[in-house]
Amino acid sequence: MVTSASTHPLSSLIAKSIISHSIVEIENFKERAGHGVEGYVEGVYIRIGSADYTDSKDPMIDSSRVFVSINDETRGYFQIETTIRPQVENVVSKLGRRVVALLSGDSDGESNRMKRIFHNNTKLLFNQSPHEKLGFVSALQQEGSKVMMIGDGLNDSGALQQSDVGIAVSDDAGIFNPACDGILAGQQLGLLDKFLALSKSAIVIVKIGFGISFFYNLIALSLACGGFLSPLKAAILMPISSMSVVAFSTVAVMWVAKQTFKEIK
Repeated sequence: MVTSASTHPLSSLIAKSIISHSIVEIENFKERAGHGVEGYVEGVYIRIGSADYTDSKDPMIDSSRVFVSINDETRGYFQIETTIRPQVENVVSKLGRRVVALLSGDSDGESNRMKRIFHNNTKLLFNQSPHEKLGFVSALQQEGSKVMMIGDGLNDSGALQQSDVGIAVSDDAGIFNPACDGILAGQQLGLLDKFLALSKSAIVIVKIGFGISFFYNLIALSLACGGFLSPLKAAILMPISSMSVVAFSTVAVMWVAKQTFKEIK
């Protein structure tokens, strides 16, 4: 099945639902963001994706159905029930008003459900194409905002790359992920606020390390200019300066991380 070659969450669900022990070669495989996947399996042309992508004429079209076209003829569909990662509500609650918007490629049939999770000021935008997601991030940046985008699919790749910080959520870090600044395991999504706090602490520690290095070298330079420090002693003290800063940074980050995640076993 062509879905086995895709990393999209829906493709992964479909591939896992099909019990097959045979290994087949997929030729001319293509994945079109926001539409679906296609390829040839043993000479049979298969397209799987949205109704428009597969030329489906189904009168009950909605985003929860993934249609299957074989040799340009729609043969059926997979009915996908939308689920929300259990960690989402927790992390949204912790981040509060910092959550600006939800950009979803699904229909607005889930709007009432999303309103119970997200803050009243959060924009809930549905039926969003990859281009529209990217455009929304760009608009925020033009207003002077620093944007962090969190996405879990190929459809989010453009917005992830455009954002100041792009985080790809993946249940398998060993597979391909969109261009991003970091990869977060799906089961760790609920700890996002703690990772952000740790990042801020790390920046403070780096600045303190620079300060230690600056004052250390300032004192050593003063002693050297006054003739109180021989070249041999300076050669010995310089590596000690570097090692002290590295040791301080390592110990400080480990201590802060331990305090941040101390309640997690």
